[in-house]
Amino acid sequence: MEKLLLDFFQNPFQALANGNFLGIIGFAILFGISIRLVIETTEDTAVQAKMQSLINLCDACMLAVNRIIGMVMNYSPIGVFFLSAGIFSVYGPAIIGPYVTVLLGVASGILFLIFVVYPAVLALVLRQNPYRILGAVKEAMVLAFVTRSSAATLPVSIRVSEERLGINRELASFALPLGATVNMDGVCVHLPMFAILAANMFGITLGFGDLALMMVTTVLAAIGAGGVPGGSLMLLFIILGTLGLDATQIAVIVALAVGINPVLDMFETMGNVTGDLLCTYTVAAREGLTDGRIQRS
Repeated sequence: MEKLLLDFFQNPFQALANGNFLGIIGFAILFGISIRLVIETTEDTAVQAKMQSLINLCDACMLAVNRIIGMVMNYSPIGVFFLSAGIFSVYGPAIIGPYVTVLLGVASGILFLIFVVYPAVLALVLRQNPYRILGAVKEAMVLAFVTRSSAATLPVSIRVSEERLGINRELASFALPLGATVNMDGVCVHLPMFAILAANMFGITLGFGDLALMMVTTVLAAIGAGGVPGGSLMLLFIILGTLGLDATQIAVIVALAVGINPVLDMFETMGNVTGDLLCTYTVAAREGLTDGRIQRS
């Protein structure tokens, strides 16, 4: 835990040089908060204009970096082919078992989260039929499964929340975009599965402390997952780094993940979007910000 805290509050330039994603995320969060505080605590229009210019610069940098990533990803199938070929040349057909195990584990874990955990929480907190609520949001769930993008599903999520769940427009417009950015329930199921796979493959024994550290790291890392297809894949470096794996071992696990990530991403995104909608509905129902159409239907 001490190492986690030290990594999270590391010199940002050192974090960039060492590939410490937690340090990068931590600095980004503090930097963004500080910009907002400067804007809100000063009445000097010149200072506010400078802060807005800085925000615009960050947006421009993000667009430029995304374009670079897009160009690289155009050639990713070639890289995936050779990575997968290298993995199978080393481990042979024996690697098929871990592939299937991870696939079934992630899919079953997320389906259990959606159809058992979420309904249990809804029934306990709201005293309503949870499966009626799930039925109302099935359109957004299916679209999330197909597109593998929380961001692409967002317009449908907002429409479903207003038309099918009767959620107040202001709440839906605030909570759902926020959830699409930071609420990554599916990621928290997906990433630890590969960490367990890595521990089994490389003979690493995980104690209670290691599992607790992994849980905290996964939750923190999930905040940085993008709401786009494959947005969580790069977060594997953070999770695997907590296990003490070297660069070669991490590359092996990432290569395995890349091969089946599109399938896993479908379940993961559906879990994320469903969690966003159900959490928003729970808040709305508790605060009287729904029109009660679910209860009347």
